[in-house]
Amino acid sequence: MCLGGWRWRRLSPIELLILLQLRKTPLYGYEIVRKLREEFKGVWEPKTGTIYPALRRLESRGLIETKLEEGKEYYHITPAGEELLRESLLTVEESLAFTGRYLSCILRHMPPHPRLLRAAAASIGLPALDIDQLASQDRKLALSTLRGIREILKARLEYVERKIQELEQAESKGGEQAD
Repeated sequence: MCLGGWRWRRLSPIELLILLQLRKTPLYGYEIVRKLREEFKGVWEPKTGTIYPALRRLESRGLIETKLEEGKEYYHITPAGEELLRESLLTVEESLAFTGRYLSCILRHMPPHPRLLRAAAASIGLPALDIDQLASQDRKLALSTLRGIREILKARLEYVERKIQELEQAESKGGEQAD
C-alpha cells in the first residue's frame, strides 16, 4: 500500500478513542466528550473544539454516521469504521512492547519527581480493574499490556534500588568520617 493510502487509513489518537466509545453504543457528541473526560480525568481534558472536528472527519471518511434520535444527533460506527478500528487495534497491540521498553528506558534515567511518583503509585492500582476487563475481552492484548507495565515497573524498581545503594554507601562513608 502506498504511503498516501496508509495515511488515509490511519486514525489519529482522538479518532481512535472516539471509535472505541462508539463501538460500545451510539452516542451524541457531548456524551463522547463527557465519557472521555471521565476516562482521562486529571490527565487530559477533551474539548469540544477537538472532538467535533474529529467526528466530522470520521463521518466524511464513512467511518461513522449521524442519526437524529430524540432530537439529538447520535453518532453510530459504520462497518467500515468497525473494520478500521480492528486494524488499528492490531497496530496498537504490536507497538505495546516497543512502548513499554521505550518508557522503561526513559524512566530508568529519570530521577523520581514527587508528582511523578504519586502518579505512578495511583496508576498501579487503577489499571488493575481495566486489565481485568481487558483480559476477559482480549487475552492477547491484556498479556501484551501487562508485559509493558512489568517492564516499566522493573525499570523504576531498578532505579530505586540503585538510589538506595548510593544513599547507603554515602551514609556509611559519612558515618565513618564522623567517627
